[in-house]
Amino acid sequence: MSKSFLRALGLVAVLFLQSLCLADLQVQTYQPNRQDRFYVGADKAFLGAAFDWSGVGQVGGGTWATMVSPTYFVSAAHSPPGGGNTLTFYEGNDTSKWHTYTVASWSFQTSYAGLPSDLWLGRLTTPIPTADHITYYPVPDLPSFGDYLGLMIYVNGKPTRVGRNLIDRIRVANEPDPPGTPTKSTMSMEFDYSAIGGLGADECYLIGGDSGGASFVDVGGRLALVGTHYYNGGTPGAGYFGDISGDSFVPYYIGQLNANMVGESITVIVPEPASLALVLLGGLALLRRRK
Repeated sequence: MSKSFLRALGLVAVLFLQSLCLADLQVQTYQPNRQDRFYVGADKAFLGAAFDWSGVGQVGGGTWATMVSPTYFVSAAHSPPGGGNTLTFYEGNDTSKWHTYTVASWSFQTSYAGLPSDLWLGRLTTPIPTADHITYYPVPDLPSFGDYLGLMIYVNGKPTRVGRNLIDRIRVANEPDPPGTPTKSTMSMEFDYSAIGGLGADECYLIGGDSGGASFVDVGGRLALVGTHYYNGGTPGAGYFGDISGDSFVPYYIGQLNANMVGESITVIVPEPASLALVLLGGLALLRRRK
């Protein structure tokens, strides 16, 4: 198999992530009562029940948005909610209480080294009222990229499914858009899929329709946004398809996001050393088991 073919295969996974909408977030063993946020049944045991997922919204069950302040949200630049679209958010882990808001025409696309990145900042036409009980998420800010490696993440994907994985690497991903448009250059966060072992039933990877969804770390019992889904298929040229997933690495872009959020800003959260050590130790133990 030629290197050029492998490279093309990797790029196909990137370029068409937003259009392959026939499947859902892939997990090693799908258990609706555990991995579906809106599962209905007496045996519901949602793995994310301890956290607040209300700030994760969608346009018509498709395009994702994750609130980072009362007015602003992030998504994927290759598949963002457009101006005039309606975003729907649910207060809890059922569909009984929901709210809709309109996306403003304004938007901002982040960049890396002078090239556009895949992290998209959008704005609602009006701030979400506190009385609606829709949260927005802080972003973790650790001293170095290396401090994120091995941390366990909760991965939100299509349709309303949550899996888990571990952060394996942080790198710059350079991916060409369709001919005639600029190449994207994105500081990305990658997580590998282990078909055997890993995080067991919850081990997951991205697939079409997940673009713009969120990855979170647990900081003291609170979800903190660390990534928005960008691509699957692995490093271009390596020939992988599906077993490596990549997010835009949100902590890298805190400064750019803040500079474009009028009157609001990202809430930065810095884990206490003891809390971070517990998360990391848990991740390292799981990492040893998945090798």
